[in-house]
Amino acid sequence: MNKNKGSAIIALIIAVVVIAGVGIGVGVGVSQKNQNKQPILDETPFDPLNGITDPQEQPNNGQVNSQQPPAGQTNYSDNGISFTYPDNMVDEYNWSNPFMPTGGSVQPNAQHLITITRYIDEIYCTAADPSERPCDPQTRNPSIMWHILDTPITQIANSISVPTQSINFNSGSNQYAAISFDFGVEGEGVEQYLIDFGGNKTLLVTQRYIDEGSLPAWSSVQDFLTRSQQRALTHSILDTLVFTNTSATNPGSQRQSSQTMDIQLYFGNNITDPGVLNCQTTYPTTRTIPQTTGVARAALEQLIAGPTPAERTAGYITSVYSDFTIDSLSVSNGTAFVSFSAPSGFGPGGTCGYAMVQSQIRNTLIQFPTIQHIEIVEINGSPAQNTLQALI
Repeated sequence: MNKNKGSAIIALIIAVVVIAGVGIGVGVGVSQKNQNKQPILDETPFDPLNGITDPQEQPNNGQVNSQQPPAGQTNYSDNGISFTYPDNMVDEYNWSNPFMPTGGSVQPNAQHLITITRYIDEIYCTAADPSERPCDPQTRNPSIMWHILDTPITQIANSISVPTQSINFNSGSNQYAAISFDFGVEGEGVEQYLIDFGGNKTLLVTQRYIDEGSLPAWSSVQDFLTRSQQRALTHSILDTLVFTNTSATNPGSQRQSSQTMDIQLYFGNNITDPGVLNCQTTYPTTRTIPQTTGVARAALEQLIAGPTPAERTAGYITSVYSDFTIDSLSVSNGTAFVSFSAPSGFGPGGTCGYAMVQSQIRNTLIQFPTIQHIEIVEINGSPAQNTLQALI
């Protein structure tokens, strides 16, 4: 019996030594792998988030839950919004005071909602000398931050110093438009989306990106999402966005909580301006129309329809013929490009008639934050005259 007990003890000791040896071997192997792995280094880093808190692990104040989200998705529902995002993205830390291209200013009253990040196993360095700033063991690809700003969307949009565009999103029966823009250098930067939150507030969604076009080494990294794939991921999340703040009302090209929206149309007025002596001066009237994301086209169609009987009684008149049709309308970098068919001509003739038409079109379109300039490209299929374009 003593002999058997001694044999068991010896076997146990041998097993412990073997397991310890395997553990040490595995540890050394992992350590050597990390030591031999060469990080991708951006020697000219771009930090678009100057003025924010350092990305330490800070829990957000919102609520992340899984209340019946689709398979493989997590649901965020708090602070007046709800959306879903992939399970492989994590809620990590709190970014405050997001940087925006508004003359270099930082938004001082930003309420952080949540930051969600997709990580890949690639060392990430932003300094040539790691002693200046340690490398991160993983890379964010991408990271998406959500804030509510205590500033009206029109005020922000008018201060953006980079080109903007309008993008429509569809979340079931919920439709809304966002003002989008991006800025960065040397292959890194942010793409931001402004969405009217109502109550003179703006929802800001910020996606940090890495662009393999400028940093080609990233193309060979396993699981790396390309710039277009990063954008597609962000758009897929925005397509699930639902506003749960019932007090939110979104004017202009933005989402509204009701089935109608108010826009302004510009006409001449022979009561305010007897004899219509000021040809280039037109006056606004509010028109209620069905809710739409194509609000610029809808506004032009209402303008072409002319004043209502009640508006005519109030003195409103038009120089835009009712047989105008819109052949095309697009917006790029703050300029609306419009082509018309106008069988009866572009205006009633004379300098005054042309001036009023131009003023009506221009003032009706620039009420929307994504439009600052208008160019009439074609009339009846022929290039518009320079004299007509100049009046815009």
